[in-house]
Amino acid sequence: MVKKLCEHCLEDNDIYFVKTEHDKIFINDNYQGLFVLDMKFNCIDHMQMDDELFIYEGFVHDEEVFLHCAENNCIIYVSFKKRSKKIVNLPNGFMTSFNEVVRWTDKRVDLICGNGRFYRVDFMDNKIHKVSCPDNSLPYYEALCKAMEQGGIDHVINWKSGYGYKKRSDRFDLYSVRDGFTGELDKSAYHIYEKDGVLAGVGEEKIEVLYRAQKTVLTPKRGYYFIGFDGTTVDEEKILITIQSDKENCKKNWMILYKI
Repeated sequence: MVKKLCEHCLEDNDIYFVKTEHDKIFINDNYQGLFVLDMKFNCIDHMQMDDELFIYEGFVHDEEVFLHCAENNCIIYVSFKKRSKKIVNLPNGFMTSFNEVVRWTDKRVDLICGNGRFYRVDFMDNKIHKVSCPDNSLPYYEALCKAMEQGGIDHVINWKSGYGYKKRSDRFDLYSVRDGFTGELDKSAYHIYEKDGVLAGVGEEKIEVLYRAQKTVLTPKRGYYFIGFDGTTVDEEKILITIQSDKENCKKNWMILYKI
């Protein structure tokens, strides 16, 4: 089901952030910037940051990047096309984590949090504030909220696609309010992922990939553990990327691409 395409060892970089967008891969450059790689792991762009960067959540849209840096209590907007960045300071005591992007324009980003609250980040005015549910951008929003209220799911994986899960003693039960799909992932996962129909349970010792009712288990190299996972679609093919880190040297990492 899952076929390895290529791999690359990257040293002298403590990678902990990875996102894919179309045929590009975005990773952190230690704590001072971002690299953009192609699908053969060649560096095609780089953006340097002035301050130390600790990414808690990040989202990519074309050549723009949204980063939540909780250590500095701010949001950093990066435009590779314009070669610019903007910083939006968060209110003191801001404890919310961002789940996914609802709408992205050249002036602002609307996001939803795991608890269903909405925020708007305005890059022009350097402000963030709560907003109501944006029109019909989330067709499964009401159904997911109802499923949470009734105890059918405990958490939402993807508000746009309509996926959630319920915690069990030994597993995560997946559920789609869109088509009634159900599936299981091992409880060892620290992150549950869904994008374009690809479901995954990401753990340090293994990653379970579930696609079209078929499950594949990925394991790291000896002496390594998984620290990152994401996916994209290139020429109608589903592409996955994993990042593995050396247990004894966090600056030695393997990046591996797979095709479903």
